[in-house]
Amino acid sequence: MDYETLRHIKEERVDYEKARNNAQKYVTANPNGSVVAPANEKGLRYDSNKLGYHLLPVRALAEVAAVLDYGKNKYSSESYDATDNWRKGLSWRATVGSLLRHSFAFLRGEDRDPESGLLHMAHAACNALFLIHFSVTNGGTDDRSKETLTEDTF
Repeated sequence: MDYETLRHIKEERVDYEKARNNAQKYVTANPNGSVVAPANEKGLRYDSNKLGYHLLPVRALAEVAAVLDYGKNKYSSESYDATDNWRKGLSWRATVGSLLRHSFAFLRGEDRDPESGLLHMAHAACNALFLIHFSVTNGGTDDRSKETLTEDTF
Protein backbone atom coordinates (compact mmCIF):
# COMPACT_ATOMS: atom_id res chain seq x y z
CA MET A 1 0.00 0.00 0.00
CA ASP A 2 1.29 3.42 -0.79
CA TYR A 3 1.80 6.17 1.74
CA GLU A 4 -1.20 8.25 0.56
CA THR A 5 -3.62 5.32 1.00
CA LEU A 6 -2.29 4.55 4.49
CA ARG A 7 -2.61 8.22 5.51
CA HIS A 8 -6.21 8.33 4.23
CA ILE A 9 -7.14 5.14 6.13
CA LYS A 10 -5.56 6.51 9.30
CA GLU A 11 -7.49 9.80 8.98
CA GLU A 12 -10.77 7.94 8.49
CA ARG A 13 -10.00 5.79 11.51
CA VAL A 14 -9.22 8.86 13.66
CA ASP A 15 -12.45 10.58 12.55
CA TYR A 16 -14.39 7.39 13.24
CA GLU A 17 -12.85 7.07 16.72
CA LYS A 18 -13.70 10.70 17.54
CA ALA A 19 -17.31 10.13 16.56
CA ARG A 20 -17.52 6.86 18.49
CA ASN A 21 -15.99 8.39 21.61
CA ASN A 22 -18.53 11.23 21.54
CA ALA A 23 -21.55 8.92 21.65
CA GLN A 24 -23.63 11.54 23.43
CA LYS A 25 -23.00 13.90 20.54
CA TYR A 26 -23.40 11.48 17.64
CA VAL A 27 -25.91 8.73 17.03
CA THR A 28 -23.70 6.85 14.59
CA ALA A 29 -20.71 7.60 12.44
CA ASN A 30 -19.81 5.81 9.28
CA PRO A 31 -16.25 4.48 8.94
CA ASN A 32 -15.51 7.48 6.73
CA GLY A 33 -16.32 9.73 9.69
CA SER A 34 -19.60 11.21 8.42
CA VAL A 35 -22.18 11.65 11.14
CA VAL A 36 -25.59 10.14 10.52
CA ALA A 37 -27.64 12.12 13.06
CA PRO A 38 -26.91 14.04 16.24
CA ALA A 39 -28.26 12.27 19.32
CA ASN A 40 -30.05 15.36 20.58
CA GLU A 41 -32.18 15.55 17.46
CA LYS A 42 -35.31 13.41 17.28
CA GLY A 43 -37.58 12.51 14.44
CA LEU A 44 -40.61 14.71 13.98
CA ARG A 45 -44.03 13.51 14.95
CA TYR A 46 -47.12 15.68 14.90
CA ASP A 47 -49.31 14.08 17.58
CA SER A 48 -50.88 17.16 19.16
CA ASN A 49 -54.28 16.56 17.56
CA LYS A 50 -54.29 12.78 17.99
CA LEU A 51 -55.94 10.70 20.67
CA GLY A 52 -53.71 9.78 23.61
CA TYR A 53 -54.25 6.03 23.67
CA HIS A 54 -51.15 5.79 25.82
CA LEU A 55 -53.19 7.43 28.59
CA LEU A 56 -55.54 4.45 28.91
CA PRO A 57 -55.09 2.35 32.06
CA VAL A 58 -53.79 -0.89 30.57
CA ARG A 59 -54.29 -2.99 33.72
CA ALA A 60 -57.93 -1.89 34.00
CA LEU A 61 -58.51 -2.62 30.32
CA ALA A 62 -57.09 -6.11 30.86
CA GLU A 63 -59.77 -6.63 33.53
CA VAL A 64 -62.45 -5.51 31.05
CA ALA A 65 -61.01 -7.90 28.45
CA ALA A 66 -61.32 -10.71 31.01
CA VAL A 67 -65.03 -9.87 31.38
CA LEU A 68 -65.45 -9.97 27.59
CA ASP A 69 -63.73 -13.38 27.48
CA TYR A 70 -65.98 -14.63 30.27
CA GLY A 71 -69.08 -13.41 28.41
CA LYS A 72 -67.90 -15.03 25.17
CA ASN A 73 -67.57 -18.37 26.97
CA LYS A 74 -70.79 -17.96 28.97
CA TYR A 75 -73.02 -17.21 25.99
CA SER A 76 -71.37 -19.47 23.40
CA SER A 77 -72.69 -22.91 22.59
CA GLU A 78 -72.14 -25.51 19.89
CA SER A 79 -74.63 -23.67 17.70
CA TYR A 80 -73.85 -20.08 18.68
CA ASP A 81 -70.52 -18.23 18.69
CA ALA A 82 -70.84 -15.38 21.19
CA THR A 83 -67.49 -13.78 20.41
CA ASP A 84 -69.22 -10.57 19.32
CA ASN A 85 -72.53 -11.15 21.07
CA TRP A 86 -72.78 -7.59 22.39
CA ARG A 87 -72.10 -6.13 18.91
CA LYS A 88 -75.29 -7.76 17.68
CA GLY A 89 -77.17 -5.31 19.86
CA LEU A 90 -78.47 -5.25 23.39
CA SER A 91 -81.24 -3.41 25.15
CA TRP A 92 -79.86 -0.17 26.50
CA ARG A 93 -82.03 -0.48 29.62
CA ALA A 94 -80.84 -4.03 30.31
CA THR A 95 -77.24 -2.87 29.83
CA VAL A 96 -77.75 0.04 32.25
CA GLY A 97 -79.39 -2.41 34.66
CA SER A 98 -76.34 -4.66 34.58
CA LEU A 99 -74.02 -1.67 34.96
CA LEU A 100 -75.98 -0.51 38.02
CA ARG A 101 -76.19 -3.98 39.62
CA HIS A 102 -72.42 -4.35 39.42
CA SER A 103 -71.88 -0.76 40.62
CA PHE A 104 -74.22 -1.21 43.59
CA ALA A 105 -72.55 -4.49 44.55
CA PHE A 106 -69.23 -2.65 44.49
CA LEU A 107 -70.69 0.16 46.64
CA ARG A 108 -71.86 -2.46 49.16
CA GLY A 109 -68.23 -3.53 49.51
CA GLU A 110 -68.27 -6.57 47.20
CA ASP A 111 -65.24 -6.39 44.90
CA ARG A 112 -65.80 -9.54 42.83
CA ASP A 113 -68.82 -10.93 41.07
CA PRO A 114 -69.62 -14.29 42.71
CA GLU A 115 -70.57 -15.94 39.39
CA SER A 116 -67.53 -14.95 37.32
CA GLY A 117 -65.00 -14.19 40.04
CA LEU A 118 -64.11 -11.03 38.12
CA LEU A 119 -64.18 -7.46 39.39
CA HIS A 120 -67.62 -5.86 39.61
CA MET A 121 -66.17 -2.59 38.34
CA ALA A 122 -64.73 -4.40 35.28
CA HIS A 123 -68.25 -5.68 34.56
CA ALA A 124 -69.61 -2.14 35.06
CA ALA A 125 -66.92 -0.66 32.80
CA CYS A 126 -67.69 -3.25 30.16
CA ASN A 127 -71.36 -2.25 30.21
CA ALA A 128 -70.41 1.43 30.08
CA LEU A 129 -68.24 0.73 27.01
CA PHE A 130 -71.16 -1.08 25.35
CA LEU A 131 -73.40 1.94 25.96
CA ILE A 132 -70.78 4.35 24.62
CA HIS A 133 -70.44 2.16 21.52
CA PHE A 134 -74.22 2.00 21.05
CA SER A 135 -74.49 5.77 21.51
CA VAL A 136 -71.92 6.62 18.85
CA THR A 137 -73.03 3.93 16.37
CA ASN A 138 -76.79 4.02 16.98
CA GLY A 139 -76.47 0.35 17.89
CA GLY A 140 -78.44 -1.83 20.23
CA THR A 141 -82.01 -1.03 21.14
CA ASP A 142 -82.49 2.43 22.58
CA ASP A 143 -85.32 1.61 24.94
CA ARG A 144 -84.65 4.33 27.47
CA SER A 145 -87.65 5.97 29.06
CA LYS A 146 -89.00 8.77 26.90
CA GLU A 147 -90.71 10.55 29.78
CA THR A 148 -89.49 14.05 30.44
CA LEU A 149 -87.16 14.16 33.37
CA THR A 150 -86.15 17.35 35.12
CA GLU A 151 -83.53 18.09 37.71
CA ASP A 152 -86.32 17.94 40.31
CA THR A 153 -86.86 14.27 39.43
CA PHE A 154 -83.47 13.43 40.87
